[in-house]
Amino acid sequence: MLNWGMDAQTAINLPNFGALGAPTLLEDNRFPAGTLDWLRAHDHELTERTITS
Repeated sequence: MLNWGMDAQTAINLPNFGALGAPTLLEDNRFPAGTLDWLRAHDHELTERTITS
């Protein structure tokens, strides 16, 4: 929040992810297609699923 100049709600609305090795776990339907394409083009193995906090 502080480093990026965000208010609390903007920070809360960001998508979740987890990097515990391979594959990288991404919150389903929250990342732009361009981001997913870039990650895959750079050999990242991705899994998308619902993530609850």
